[in-house]
Amino acid sequence: MTSTIPLLEPDPYVVALEEVAALDRQIAALSAVRARRVTDARNHLHRQAPSDTSTGGPVWSTARVERVELVTELAQFTRRTEYRAATLVDTSNALVDLLPATLAAVAAGALSWEHAEVIAKHSDGLEGDALVSYDARLAALAAEVNPKQLDRKARAQVELSQPSTAVERAEKAAATRRIYV
Repeated sequence: MTSTIPLLEPDPYVVALEEVAALDRQIAALSAVRARRVTDARNHLHRQAPSDTSTGGPVWSTARVERVELVTELAQFTRRTEYRAATLVDTSNALVDLLPATLAAVAAGALSWEHAEVIAKHSDGLEGDALVSYDARLAALAAEVNPKQLDRKARAQVELSQPSTAVERAEKAAATRRIYV
């Protein structure tokens, strides 16, 4: 008597979920490519040195003209709101210019774009070793949590990365506040 072991077919539900996860990794990798292309566009525009040619109102700085032009045209080309285009520009700039560990994790498909947005948002104001340390810690930590959880943890990591305490920073900010009329 011969017995045959029935072959178990993979559960189609599990297969579908695994395919979604694989697609998310591909989307993340493409998001890293997109971030590099957004910064390429920024750099090309900067070399063109656009200026404010309007005749009414105050004259905008070259940096302001570049920012408005890039965000507006990116919004139009990608059918995003200007707010979402600005977030894309800011996140892309932060990843490419300041957060190499996070950019590498996104490119590898280990982190989603939403994770990268959180990390970039909270990195604002960090410099030098504090920024390098923050980038490395958050890139590793983000692979273990969802973006909402990462947001809370990123705030805590910013405090740990800062060379001064929150009280010292608040006092400094209060001392430099001005109201102009």
